[in-house]
Amino acid sequence: MSPWIKQVEDTTRAFIMMQKKVKRPFKNKAAHDPFCRTVKVQCSQLDSYMSFKMRLDTGCEAHDLIAWEVIDELDMVNDIVSKEEAICSCLNGEQLFSIGTVTLHWKGKGFRKVFKTTFHVIAGDVLPWQIILGAETIHEHSILKFAGFGGRPYHQKESREEKARREAQKEEHRREVAKNKAKVDAHKSAKHASSENSGSSSGSSSGPSTSG
Repeated sequence: MSPWIKQVEDTTRAFIMMQKKVKRPFKNKAAHDPFCRTVKVQCSQLDSYMSFKMRLDTGCEAHDLIAWEVIDELDMVNDIVSKEEAICSCLNGEQLFSIGTVTLHWKGKGFRKVFKTTFHVIAGDVLPWQIILGAETIHEHSILKFAGFGGRPYHQKESREEKARREAQKEEHRREVAKNKAKVDAHKSAKHASSENSGSSSGSSSGPSTSG
């Protein structure tokens, strides 16, 4: 290899390394958000789905929300049941208004179960979200348990009444098992005793007889 070619290769390699060092501090890797997931929503054409971002908001107690732009993209504007109403207040104090509701079928990316949910349609210039699933729907369907969402498993805390009911059911089951075992043991003992009695009876009847 000629000295000139080697010098060119060394210069090129040094330039590439310098570019990597410069880019590294500015590399902006998006933080992983376990409560924002890609979902597939059924379009007006029943055999097709489109992908959107859904935020699972356990702090949203009132409704499930969807941006008007999503409905427009799904070509389902005509499916909106029009009814203007204020549904909640934002953190900045502004009222959030719904222009109506729409019922959609959707599923998490990568699994089969399809959910049916009625969303309030929100119109706005540029909303920072596409779909918001509220606390009531999340808890009703145990959404966070589905691996397709990649969320943390949601384990509802067992109440005292539920715990007492479960313990009572376990105790009743144990009593039933013990009762059945006692019946089986009694049946075996009776059968064994009957077999012994039958054997002794046949033995005595088959013995030699004496005449006077």
